Amino acid sequence: DVERQICHDADIAIWFTDQAMLSAKQRHPMLGDRGRVMLPGVDNPFADTDWPTYRKGPKFILGHFGSLSHSRSLTPFIQALAHLSQKSPDVYRDLELHIYGGQLDEAAEKAAHQLGVMDHVIRWGRIEHDPKTGMSGRDQVLLRMRNCDALADSRARSPDGQAITGAACAALTGASAFSSI
Repeated sequence: DVERQICHDADIAIWFTDQAMLSAKQRHPMLGDRGRVMLPGVDNPFADTDWPTYRKGPKFILGHFGSLSHSRSLTPFIQALAHLSQKSPDVYRDLELHIYGGQLDEAAEKAAHQLGVMDHVIRWGRIEHDPKTGMSGRDQVLLRMRNCDALADSRARSPDGQAITGAACAALTGASAFSSI
């Protein structure tokens, strides 16, 4: 067993979560204090005092960051927009779905046109280094995330692990959810 050999022989062993390391220590007590947790990712680009302050804007911005495909589709969110346009036009009027990092997936694009909500879908594309400000694409993405009111996850799942459907997404984005707009 590779894990047993690592826990027995390695000078240091690294896991990406506390629970993974604790479980390995339970399985292999000989690891002792040689186990470490290293969170994947990168350092915070903003010093604590420089972190941009969230400010509510005139629209409620639901942001999606990353690539989309047939298996990572925003169709449920598009269907929710269409639901809101019919059931809560005042909420719909003040809501936009912003797409960063790639194109809207084919199914969501088709649905947005068919359902008449494309005017509430803003496609920003890939965010690259800005020579005028000197900001990296990564820093700009973090800043834009900070300026969104909520983030959309194309892999959204209900608590029981089921993919969130358009109807369920519409229920999650019902008018009461946006009463502070």
